[in-house]
Amino acid sequence: LVNVIGPIMTSDQAAWKQTIYYPFAYTSRYGRGIVLQTVIESPVYSIGELDEAQILDAVCVMNDDESLTLFAVNKDLNEDLTLTCGLPSENYTVLEHITLNHADLKAANTEADPDALTPWATDSSSVKNGVLTTVLGRHSWNMIRLGKNGSAE
Repeated sequence: LVNVIGPIMTSDQAAWKQTIYYPFAYTSRYGRGIVLQTVIESPVYSIGELDEAQILDAVCVMNDDESLTLFAVNKDLNEDLTLTCGLPSENYTVLEHITLNHADLKAANTEADPDALTPWATDSSSVKNGVLTTVLGRHSWNMIRLGKNGSAE
């Protein structure tokens, strides 16, 4: 495969990660296992005269140790999105929630500013009675890792 926009850029003086590097890296590391059927109910937006698309894109993966990883994108350009997700059991806790977004949609990592846009951990996710609740920032990519109670990270 060849990607037109490489995840790592170089010059004679430096190397830096493009913003697309982070979703690829996290998905490669934590997106292994069984892809669960992810049923999404979300607000929609117009993509043409007759077509609509959901504001939320998401997929959930169950790993060999029964931990879960949810990858979610909030495509709303103006509003945060509250997400609720039923889990297979009540025995899950949030291990981490990583998000990637920037107020400026055209923000990019450059040689002069290689960390202009990097992911960070947020504490906006919680689990209660087998339901994950979180807030996805406007126009954001998110990875939420959930572990079974009593299991190691």
